[in-house]
Amino acid sequence: METKERRRHARLLRSATITCQPVTYPLGRAAESQVRMLDVSEGGVRLDAPTPFDLGSLLQVALLLDGWNRHATGRLRRDDDAGTKPLTALGRVARCEPAEAGRYEVGVQFLDIWDEHWQAMRRYLQGAATRLQASQPEGFGDEQDA
Repeated sequence: METKERRRHARLLRSATITCQPVTYPLGRAAESQVRMLDVSEGGVRLDAPTPFDLGSLLQVALLLDGWNRHATGRLRRDDDAGTKPLTALGRVARCEPAEAGRYEVGVQFLDIWDEHWQAMRRYLQGAATRLQASQPEGFGDEQDA
């Protein structure tokens, strides 16, 4: 049976350690988790986590993508700490499935990102995709008749 691809955004394979914190009331009281990012897109991130997250739960995620801030404009570019500040977003756990070695693969859909962060991330992802495409040999991935 063929499954229809539902993603609207291309994924960029990137490994990075990010911080996730469940959004609870009172704010800031939930423990932070360090998880490994497997890939990122304009729409969200896929994570490798040691513990499961509840479907539909809200998370604050902080990603430090190497070089993302070079794509910043406006107030974010003028911020002296922009090079070390993570991109932060509010996300919803859209998927959580058991993975290898007792770990969990977690899909987080971005719900809200400060606009300057989102624009910088978008330019970062577009630039990375362009560099990746340019590095592929001509005809790579093209279907050929056998």
